[in-house]
Amino acid sequence: AISGATLSMNGYKYKLIVSGSCSPNDESPEVTLTVNPRPTSVITGSTTVCENTPATISIALTGTAPWNFTYSDGTTTSSTITTSSSTYTFSVSLASTKTYTVTSLTDANCTAASGDRTGSAVITINPLPTITGTLSACVGSTTQLSGSATANPTTPWSSASTGVATISNTGLVTGVSAGTSVISYKNTNGCIKTETVTIHALPTVSIPNTNQSLCLNLTPPSITTLTPTTFTTISTYQWYSNASASTSGGTAVSTSSTFTPPNINAGELYYYLTVTNNNGCVATSNVSGSIKVF
Repeated sequence: AISGATLSMNGYKYKLIVSGSCSPNDESPEVTLTVNPRPTSVITGSTTVCENTPATISIALTGTAPWNFTYSDGTTTSSTITTSSSTYTFSVSLASTKTYTVTSLTDANCTAASGDRTGSAVITINPLPTITGTLSACVGSTTQLSGSATANPTTPWSSASTGVATISNTGLVTGVSAGTSVISYKNTNGCIKTETVTIHALPTVSIPNTNQSLCLNLTPPSITTLTPTTFTTISTYQWYSNASASTSGGTAVSTSSTFTPPNINAGELYYYLTVTNNNGCVATSNVSGSIKVF
């Protein structure tokens, strides 16, 4: 048997010669020594990516196919992989930084020593940012969102459906129409977090605008009750009186769903109504007709 063979001995020729007191010597047929190189592997692919973003790792193999090998991320070792290709690639999506190395390797002829398995792939993970703030608003109103870490200096915020909601570079969302839109926030590492913003429709409300006249302190008042017409579910009502035909600057007078103007003071007043729906969205009615008390 030949032990300690090295690659430099590949191709050496050997034969056995038996000699003794008799002639001639007896010789065996000549044989040629074949020394196969051990397989090697080099793993590469170190990179920095955002959390859960795919990263590609490559393993270059030498030797005689097929190869059988395993790799590890420092915690978990893969099952045995068999390949006939001298380059093997795989993709990982990680939540934390890990280092990949080849942990075992054989080819069709030999087993690699630890020094034959070189290189490492360090996948450095940048965490995703977070979005905080109220993820809903009413049409025509705003909600302020905030992103963690340092915002991308160019386009930190974007809205997938600007017909539903727009967003400024400071994270101020403005409701445009009822629906949902995916809001994206990007930090300086280029990592992106998304959240869905819901824009609620405004309620609609109208009240009668007929002029009415009634007598002072007449019981019962000879006036038609103001009954609003509304759409969507209304949770609160607030009636206002006003000395002018305006829907601003009035005095709160009632929180009932309908309102009968009083006739205890002479003069002329106008009325209007604000309503709030179950989503907290507010709308204001038209102004009523003139209500005169004589």
